[in-house]
Amino acid sequence: MEYQVRLFIIPAERVPAGPPEPPVEQCVEAPGHDQARRLVREQLTGEGYRVRSISFGPDGLLAYAEQPA
Repeated sequence: MEYQVRLFIIPAERVPAGPPEPPVEQCVEAPGHDQARRLVREQLTGEGYRVRSISFGPDGLLAYAEQPA
């Protein structure tokens, strides 16, 4: 199944309380909700981001991550 992901990145200079950048939209392919959430987490941590949260909204996944310093 294909899941839409809205990714909000918080720039390093705004961590911990600054607002995120406008969302980046992407799609992930996974067999279920839990696998989609796990895949997004693995992708973000693999790119060096610190994941704050990943949750499902009415239109797909919402993810918030901090940019590496």
